[in-house]
Formats: sequence, structure tokens, C-alpha cells
Amino acid sequence: ETNEFNVDINFKHLGTLDSYVVTDDQGSEAQTATEAGVYTFGPYESLTEVTFNLVAEDENCNATQSITYRCPNAGDNCENPLIVDSL
Repeated sequence: ETNEFNVDINFKHLGTLDSYVVTDDQGSEAQTATEAGVYTFGPYESLTEVTFNLVAEDENCNATQSITYRCPNAGDNCENPLIVDSL
């Protein structure tokens, strides 16, 4: 059992863009989204505030979002994970 969490960034579509480059402020390797799909970052220590930057060739489509998650205490069951619908 760990006190770590991962973050899934789900691109449902890229619209007219060719790609997004996704980075975090924790030193993870950048990932380039070139098609719809889930891109996973982490693990991060519980209660770490992580800021994600999504950068496209059109700067009007760029986004920044921060997230913090507290891992459940030992013995707690996380039946309903936190889902962030969109950035």
C-alpha cells in the first residue's frame, strides 16, 4: 500500500490541432498527445499539488490546471475515484 496517486489526462479529441504537449511541474517526462486517448502521469506523493500545462501549436488552446489529492487512510477503500471532466 502506498500514499501515492496518478493522474490520467483524457483527450476525447484534438479538434483541428495536430498535438498537445503535456507537462507537469514535478519533473515528469513530457508526453505528446497526437490522438484521442488517456495519458498517465505520476506517481505523486499524497497531498502534492501538481500543475499541468497543456501546450498546443495554437496558443489560444493552451491550458493550465492544478490538482491535489489526499490518498485514503490505510484500510479505506476508494470506490469512487475523483474524475476531472475537462481542463
